[in-house]
Amino acid sequence: MILGLDLSLSCTGFSVLTFNKQIVEYGTIRTEKAEFYNDIERLRFIANKIEKIIQKYDIRIVVLEDSIPVKNSRSVLQVNVLKGMVIRTIQYQKHEIELNLFYPTTVKKLVTGNGRADKETVANAVKEQLGLELEYSDKQNKKKTSDIFDSLALGLSKIKEKGGMCNVICMAGIN
Repeated sequence: MILGLDLSLSCTGFSVLTFNKQIVEYGTIRTEKAEFYNDIERLRFIANKIEKIIQKYDIRIVVLEDSIPVKNSRSVLQVNVLKGMVIRTIQYQKHEIELNLFYPTTVKKLVTGNGRADKETVANAVKEQLGLELEYSDKQNKKKTSDIFDSLALGLSKIKEKGGMCNVICMAGIN
């Protein structure tokens, strides 16, 4: 199985795929600032949820979105701290897990053939290649699905990079 992660403090999307591109599960890990004493508690909550997914599906490969921060904002710092926590979580599993970092342009190129594709084009390619009926939405509400599509794109990218067949779980957010 592959776990692809594109992390977010407020909404991390995830998806589980089989080697033959069948979706097993997808969803989001949502946190509200008011529900936690501080951001470290939020980060720990997300990392713990990810660990449960790793264990539930016996993950063997993890795919994270890699990025080059263009600004030194608090949110970029928090996502990088979360990325470190997730990598640490991966290291403490009972079995070996391969870690992969993909730039957004690489994901877009592998999924659509165009490294500069917009989010909706990537989502449409994911829907077509995986036979997904979920509607794409980038709206900031409970019906937002862009994080799920981003996770599916990360997983699909790893399948395509390997030449076709692998098991995939992904967590999302392609910029």
